[in-house]
Amino acid sequence: MVRRYPGLLQVKPERTLLPKLEFFQSKGLSRPELAELLSSHPRILCRSLERSVIPNFNFLRSLLKSDLKALRIVIRRLYWSGSQEMTAANLKYLLDNGVSESNAASILQYQTDKLSTKRARLSEAMRVLKEMGFEPRKATFLHALSAVLGMSKSSWESKARVYQNWGWSEEEFLSAFRKFPLCMLSSEDKINRIMSLFVDRMGWKPSLIANNPILLTKSFEKRILPRASVLQFLLSECLIDKRHSLVQFFTMPEKDFMKRLAKFPGVAPRIMAIYNKELNKPR
Repeated sequence: MVRRYPGLLQVKPERTLLPKLEFFQSKGLSRPELAELLSSHPRILCRSLERSVIPNFNFLRSLLKSDLKALRIVIRRLYWSGSQEMTAANLKYLLDNGVSESNAASILQYQTDKLSTKRARLSEAMRVLKEMGFEPRKATFLHALSAVLGMSKSSWESKARVYQNWGWSEEEFLSAFRKFPLCMLSSEDKINRIMSLFVDRMGWKPSLIANNPILLTKSFEKRILPRASVLQFLLSECLIDKRHSLVQFFTMPEKDFMKRLAKFPGVAPRIMAIYNKELNKPR
């Protein structure tokens, strides 16, 4: 802890440290978890309990409805980033502009770094998303906000060009983003690999992927490629009708996928051999 934050050497144990430790434990933090959090984020111990820790805790507690969740964020995120004032101000801005309290709580828990964004950029992101038709009270708005704030304008435009190079129209691109905003967080290399597999190898139309953008967020090596190999085998053996929607083949959980394969007992060993070969292939 001292190596991470040497300022602790100047702190008086009984006057400064002990009251904070007692406060943290009074809110339900176990000693092992408290030790782990403080060893990673020791700066909290140098903050004023009355002027900083407790007011911010109360503010977060009012939104999260949980002592433990609020305290973990205070220790791990707000104070570690050193921008609690900006975080609180941006959170109020989001609430004043239609973001629901439940969505605000999710941002606090999982995307606190987005609340350290400069106000001008946050305002611009809100404006753009509203123009795209996103409703701040819906969960998809959070994913869209994460995507927009998670990359520069040039990166956004570059990824948009990648999708358009694969045949997506501007409307298809915007529709895909509205359906599943996280598709914009995939790398350009991943986008190209997945689109190439579906369009060039499987013969799918680009519009099909645009209508199901969740496909672009799945692992290429662990999900898309192994299942594509199995699907191609089943199609070649006429064991599955290609006229049916095959998207679910790639989106269903692993447990359901295995149940689906169990419906082909006659070729089960061959299917599993194909699947495991791709799944375990060195990359």
